[in-house]
Amino acid sequence: MQESTYQDEVEVNLTLISVQEQSSVRGRRAEASSEIVTLGSRVLLEDLDDSTQEEYTLVLSPEANPAEGRLSDESPVGRAIVGHHQGEVVDALAPSRERHLRITSVSRAVLSSCSES
Repeated sequence: MQESTYQDEVEVNLTLISVQEQSSVRGRRAEASSEIVTLGSRVLLEDLDDSTQEEYTLVLSPEANPAEGRLSDESPVGRAIVGHHQGEVVDALAPSRERHLRITSVSRAVLSSCSES
């Protein structure tokens, strides 16, 4: 199990590097990792169609459980918000409808370490 956790952390770090490089190419600030949505980000989303708010931590698919606030990076909403910044509006093609979401806040979630036993 520890090997899988280590591999998950490596994948998270590689994704963070990739997203930051893409942000630099687009001329966006990637200095503060909490400003851009990446794996491990805690995000507050406002649905612009019904004014509801949802808070999630963006995680890898095997860890996802939206009812517990863990959103998969492969979900329609997860794919829509990755690489975006606080204040930006994104469109997510959810199964039931297209969602228009404002990223209200982005912070770093505390990730568990595989060295903890």
